[in-house]
Amino acid sequence: MARMSEEQKKDLKLKLALATVVVVVGGAGYLAGPGLEPVFLDYAREHKTEPWAPEWYYKCAKVMQWTFRPERAQEVFEEFYLTYGGHDWELDFEPVLEERHGDEDQAYYLPWVNAKFDGLPGIDEDDPDIKNRRPAPVSKEPHPLLGKVLYEIGFHFERERQYYQCDHIYSVLYHMWPEGSEAHQLAVAARKRRLLSSF
Repeated sequence: MARMSEEQKKDLKLKLALATVVVVVGGAGYLAGPGLEPVFLDYAREHKTEPWAPEWYYKCAKVMQWTFRPERAQEVFEEFYLTYGGHDWELDFEPVLEERHGDEDQAYYLPWVNAKFDGLPGIDEDDPDIKNRRPAPVSKEPHPLLGKVLYEIGFHFERERQYYQCDHIYSVLYHMWPEGSEAHQLAVAARKRRLLSSF
């Protein structure tokens, strides 16, 4: 076999480097794009009781935001809320609400994103969209990431100019998460931003 000249070696190295870049960039593009759901999100859904699964949900939704798919990211954040929001946690908030707000409309401060997700009274329970959107919660306690997820849901509504929804969620974060927590700080910043944008 004939030896390769220096120029042929350089050409081969260049082709190998180019092929490597194409494979790496293409693979990363696939995993951040159409491959994100079948590879990562579906796996997290199948193992949603595992301790790492909520983090995967959150990160998948953030990647969807960064890759210009805000609507799909919103759906994943909402799915996180339904899956890891805990059940019956409004009962835990009732004493806090009584203490802070007295006879005010406590339902406003309950941590619901909207009635359709939670099947509140007055919603048609036979609507297949509602039945199919409500996965069984994984635990009684809300997940620690829930505050950040609710903020992301609220911020999406703010970008879409659905101000009633975003103000409601920011109010929930402000009143229901302890002062100094990340969720409370996000709510404080969001409420300031909303106040400034209203002028």
